Amino acid sequence: AYGTAQSLMTSLFKEVGIYSLIIVYATFTVSSFFGSSIVGVFGTRVSIVLAAIGYSIFVGLLNTRRSWAFFLGSAIVGISAGPLWLGQSLYISHLTQYRKETIGRYNGVFFSIYLASSVVGNWSLGIVFAVTGSAETISEETITISIWMLTSCGVASAILFAFLRPVPHGQEGLVGFRMRVQAVLKAMQKKQLHVWLVYLFCTGVGPGFIFGPFPTLITTRLVPWVLGTYGLACFTWSFIVGRILDRVGCLPVMLAQIGIVTVAYILSTVAYVFEITPLFFVAAVFFGLSASTEFTIAPSMLMKDLPKNVSGALSTKSILSSMGTVLLLVLQRFTPWWTSIIVAASLYVISLGIVYFKREEPVEPLPSSGSS
Repeated sequence: AYGTAQSLMTSLFKEVGIYSLIIVYATFTVSSFFGSSIVGVFGTRVSIVLAAIGYSIFVGLLNTRRSWAFFLGSAIVGISAGPLWLGQSLYISHLTQYRKETIGRYNGVFFSIYLASSVVGNWSLGIVFAVTGSAETISEETITISIWMLTSCGVASAILFAFLRPVPHGQEGLVGFRMRVQAVLKAMQKKQLHVWLVYLFCTGVGPGFIFGPFPTLITTRLVPWVLGTYGLACFTWSFIVGRILDRVGCLPVMLAQIGIVTVAYILSTVAYVFEITPLFFVAAVFFGLSASTEFTIAPSMLMKDLPKNVSGALSTKSILSSMGTVLLLVLQRFTPWWTSIIVAASLYVISLGIVYFKREEPVEPLPSSGSS
């Protein structure tokens, strides 16, 4: 519901939508530090439920058509995002703690289900737009109904989250705010994390482009169909790439992503400059392949490379990712549209190259020999 509402807001409200997204990811950067404290107080399951309610409030506030409400809702989402994504990471880490070879698979399955919402939400919105209003405009009534429909989906998800099995007490690995900051600083001193820093930054650049500049290049009526195609590619590929990651490791997968993401930005540029609408759908497929790959690679590799400081590494990911999104959105607001594409594509290629050539596979410790 949130992803669909986010792209709808950017498409309908343009400049206000971009400012709203900047607020989301700026507050997300801050909440990544104290998310652990929130989860420590309420527990993993309750924190995820509360965060889902926060996301639903944002979607509902879109119906006010007021800038201040958009900005308030964006701040609520950013604050909710810290404990939400920490809770998700704790679940995956707990489920795979005794089966490291399944980390990629579990992350792939999660993100596949997560990104399926982009298909269902966007295409449902596309159908609503298709059967109401004229070919050029979308009525206010249609927009209102669509937003309440998305809000209802968000509330339903919060209710379903309440039935999640909680992480056993004592296995959440949670610490207070000060120790959380220390964990992040300690993680950033590890050379295993250094090779990932630019790539983690780029995990925010991609979504920043998809939900920020990209919808503004397309007519509003087509946005749900194009982004639904993006979600379908993410949904399908996430199931596959997680298993490939566990089998062959990250380097071959990341090398393939260099080509995928480069083609995606080239296609979106050509589609906009030469007004070739079908190419937007093709570009969306390539963006979906790239996004699902990075969504699966980043947490999986951090769990493998820094097993003793997963919490600090994942917090660093959230901080850098949200900063990447903010950068992309600021570029969209204050520079020509093509600047965002050049910066995003360049950062991706550089980051993937650094990891490909500099990362060393972690060595599994040999089992200690017991006395006979």
